[in-house]
Amino acid sequence: MSQKITCPNCKTEIDLDKLGEERYKHMLEDQEKKLEEMREKDKEEMRKKALVWAEEKAREQAKKDAVEMDDLKARLKEQEKS
Repeated sequence: MSQKITCPNCKTEIDLDKLGEERYKHMLEDQEKKLEEMREKDKEEMRKKALVWAEEKAREQAKKDAVEMDDLKARLKEQEKS
């Protein structure tokens, strides 16, 4: 059973249950938007962290490769001297 009131000035009938449902629906939609925005923000933050991590690992690997290359060059020079 819906609750209805009539405006004393303009005699318009107002359905209070319908108004309540609409407000609740809008509130849920707003919460869903905020949740989706938070998820997108978290995803972007994780992407940035992953990129930083990948770049750091690439730098570490490049350093290791450079050290290994220098070692190989030194060995080659020693072998050429012998």
